[in-house]
Amino acid sequence: MDNNLPVVCRACNRTVKMDQVKFDETRRSYVCITCFNSTHKTMPEIRRTNPSSLKTEAENLKSVKDSMVKYSCLGCKYHFSRKKDKQVASCPYCGSKKLQTLGDTANQILEDADKYNF
Repeated sequence: MDNNLPVVCRACNRTVKMDQVKFDETRRSYVCITCFNSTHKTMPEIRRTNPSSLKTEAENLKSVKDSMVKYSCLGCKYHFSRKKDKQVASCPYCGSKKLQTLGDTANQILEDADKYNF
């Protein structure tokens, strides 16, 4: 097929060569590259990441998870987590002050049980 054939752009009515034409799905017709680019924004360039930066991101996420404490409300069984440096006085869901930190050993649970009046 000859790419030097003249074709009329359906948007601006200019005559351009066949290799300067693209199909525009919004107009459902063939338009010149200038009209095509004016209606369609070019896709942003894909950012490539090196594997070492992915490792550091994974380490950062792990350190964030390590800095969180998981809690369970003994009143409504709601589970939530907060930063280690934050003081948690009550359940954000029901307001109960009977909270248990998850991942505790049996001895720590027994010590925490003395704090509450059951």
